[in-house]
Amino acid sequence: MTFQWAETVFLARWFRDLNDETKENVRALIKRGQLEIVLGGWVMPDEASTHYITVVDQLIEGHQWLDEHLSVKPTTAWVNDPFGYSTTMPYLWKLSGMDNLLILRINQNLKAKLMSKNSLEFFWRPYWKHLRNDSDVLTSLMPFTNYWIDDVCGPNQIICSIFNYLHIGEKGRNAVQVTEENVHILAELLYRQLRVTGELYQFNNLYIGLGEDFSYTRAQEWDNTYLNFEKILTYINNKSEWNMRIKFGTMSEYFANIRQQAKLLTSIGETTRNAASTFPVLSGDFFPYTERNQEFWTGYFTTRPLLKKFSRDIETLIRGADIFNVMAHSMFKHYWVRYAAMTAVAAELTAARRDLAMFMHHDGITEKQELFSVSFAVDIPAFGIEVYTLKPTQQENNIMSYLPVTSEEHPLKISNDHIACVFNASTGMLQSVTVNNVETKMEAQFMIYQSDHGGAYIFGPKGEANRFKTEKLEILRVHGNLWSEVIIRSNGFVERYRLFNIEGIQGLGVHISTEVDIAAVGANNVDVIYRFNTDVNNDINFYTDQNGYQLMGRKTNSSHRIESNYYPMVTMMVIEDSNTRLTLHSKQAHGVSSLTSGQFEVMLDRHTFRDDGRGLGQGVYDNVRVNSDFVLQLEHKKSKTQTQEERKTN
Repeated sequence: MTFQWAETVFLARWFRDLNDETKENVRALIKRGQLEIVLGGWVMPDEASTHYITVVDQLIEGHQWLDEHLSVKPTTAWVNDPFGYSTTMPYLWKLSGMDNLLILRINQNLKAKLMSKNSLEFFWRPYWKHLRNDSDVLTSLMPFTNYWIDDVCGPNQIICSIFNYLHIGEKGRNAVQVTEENVHILAELLYRQLRVTGELYQFNNLYIGLGEDFSYTRAQEWDNTYLNFEKILTYINNKSEWNMRIKFGTMSEYFANIRQQAKLLTSIGETTRNAASTFPVLSGDFFPYTERNQEFWTGYFTTRPLLKKFSRDIETLIRGADIFNVMAHSMFKHYWVRYAAMTAVAAELTAARRDLAMFMHHDGITEKQELFSVSFAVDIPAFGIEVYTLKPTQQENNIMSYLPVTSEEHPLKISNDHIACVFNASTGMLQSVTVNNVETKMEAQFMIYQSDHGGAYIFGPKGEANRFKTEKLEILRVHGNLWSEVIIRSNGFVERYRLFNIEGIQGLGVHISTEVDIAAVGANNVDVIYRFNTDVNNDINFYTDQNGYQLMGRKTNSSHRIESNYYPMVTMMVIEDSNTRLTLHSKQAHGVSSLTSGQFEVMLDRHTFRDDGRGLGQGVYDNVRVNSDFVLQLEHKKSKTQTQEERKTN
């Protein structure tokens, strides 16, 4: 019997408590090919909201542990559970030595199309390598909706559940013990399901997993699975007229077989459906994901935004600490001085990276924080460190002025040497942004979708978004030496627009902060968005980044539901026309869309009592006050240019 293991964190915890003899047995299983490590990152990360730096860090943590303790390096990736797939990840897997990839959760309509073309096995290629194949990852797509035993042998889940020997004898389960009297019946049932599944693929090899979450924790589960399947497999293998051979194997064996088949068929010029001279080539990503009832997994791009913000802050701190640790090590080495804290610091950094990797999967901290800010300008050289001490003073000369705005003020404006922002003095709404004397019309406002069938993962609005009616509106204008801003406050909502009066990149963007407190306004079953309306004529095209690594082109389909046109933004989204490019940079991950020309929106927070039945077991109703930070960047083109490429999945 063979087994595969994907996430190193759980392998490391288990391995830590083994005695030396058992550890050697594990290493022997790997050498014999009975235990295969697939993917091998510290975790299997989410692919929509994670930054590539954190993904690489956790991959290094996992692969280093595997090398140190088991002397193994994964060549195949099992990535069955993310809710949609980024095109960044297979590129990273390839760079880390993995040539093969097995995935599951993509848009069901696209999956059906690939099935109809016998194209569930394909090369996944990055856009920038469209003329080269050195970054291709051979990818196999599982055909059905889940990866548990009940779902994988064929299209009939009831029949497949008969072979779930993990739960034999349990109440409400269908597993049937194999005997000499029924083996021929059970073998034929399995054979027919596998035949149907095999017709969906180009080659005559199938990979069928025999597990589920939290399985094989008891010896009885191993025994029942092995002994019952051994009888069925023996019967099928001896049935020569069925022309089917089944064995316990590994993913690497499966991929080696289909590669060999493709090579053989190409060499003999086969002209059947197996005759492709190479595997199909796909470029792009697999968002958004939907698997049943056309319910789109686009809500989780935003769900629990405070945790997404927190993880990004921790990521920045860890990266900074890593850099300074390397610099310190180099300086000690340069001056031939012993770095006494090197081992301790390395251990602390390793623990921090591993904790952050786990945080990609689990809820962490949900506490509120009261913050104050201090701003002052300094000149620090690259990689320089300065320490400043803040002391109270009796001096009354305040360098900042906070002035309430009255509706008679027109226009309400803040500006620096590069940018001017104009607001409606009565409502506080942004009206235009001027960069280098070129004006772009722009409005921004909080709006809400009323949830119909949404949940922690599913975004399911009843219809169009409506403006949220707020009370106790207060508008402030702040002026200072370093920055000026307009603050718009209402019950549960705050907007800040800040312009820095300094040279450098910080002064070239509009710094926007929003604060949303759903609990404070008592709103239930809502998705809160921040929508911009501009005169940028982007038609129905926009871009979102993938994991902070690259941009992907998106095209809104106005005939489809709103939730199907939402995509993940990790660091930025872009709309543009022949004259202007508008980029919204984000400090944390959000779901975003551009539903009509000139419009784009960011989902800020979500509340729902409904459990969408996707595994969490509850809705999202533990909301806290959430701050989101953005930088709005406007660029005006010197000559009219069209979009270079659409960059959508093809």
